[in-house]
Amino acid sequence: MNQMTLRACACALCLAACIPAVSVAIEPCPTRTPAPTPTALPAEIVNSSAWLKPGDPFQSTFQLNEAISRQFTAFAVVVLPDGTMLNALTLDTPPKPVAANVPGLNAPFSYPLIKMFLPDGAPLGGYEVLAAFFDPKKPITGTGDAFLLARGPFTIATAMPTPTPSPILDISGAWTGMYLVTAPTPCAGRGGMWAACVIMGNDGTLSGHFETTTGTPVGGAISGTYDGATATWTVGGTAGLTYTGTVQSGGETLSGTFSNGALCDGTPTSGSFIGIIE
Repeated sequence: MNQMTLRACACALCLAACIPAVSVAIEPCPTRTPAPTPTALPAEIVNSSAWLKPGDPFQSTFQLNEAISRQFTAFAVVVLPDGTMLNALTLDTPPKPVAANVPGLNAPFSYPLIKMFLPDGAPLGGYEVLAAFFDPKKPITGTGDAFLLARGPFTIATAMPTPTPSPILDISGAWTGMYLVTAPTPCAGRGGMWAACVIMGNDGTLSGHFETTTGTPVGGAISGTYDGATATWTVGGTAGLTYTGTVQSGGETLSGTFSNGALCDGTPTSGSFIGIIE
């Protein structure tokens, strides 16, 4: 592969076309399970925040994602910490239908229910905004009679809880890519292909094996870390060759820089690299 082709392919959009499949040195290499795509609910309550303090602004909106093709009577209520139900639109009791004997409703459809500053004396604890759709021909004894129910819980507290860190996406798997030397000047423009079997631990530590498959022969065991955004690994047995890249596209692509590569006229090489997971 000549220099012009290598530079043209050093773009994430060209990865699939320019990077051939190669086998890595360690078998079997684990396969990363992609994160599941969230499935939209037929209807939902979208609150501006799940945790609030008295005096904070608060908004709650009903969102319909799937059309309703049957007659309905709908209620929208706020459930207080003690179980009392208030009309979501008027914040009084008793709850009354916000729509009665409606023949159907197209989607998508959204309707603002609440927009206010929480009163300073609001009881602390767990709340819930509910939108419930019932068959008008049947008796209503509770939310269990609804054929469609959307819930939006929130909590009023004097202090916000410490957020729970999101789990780090597993980047274990067989990676293939390209590298391009940018320094020192005598070797700038040289490059080749690489392959790695990456194994990620629960704490984000990286291990496995790395090798160049074309260009200057380099290979060895991987030692590094991944923090949910940046992956860094050093290749053992190669005088500290280090790859540092940003993981993007839901864990499908990797791009960044390398340093302490193979010597060129007595100077360690450095440059850029890209990669994709198989």
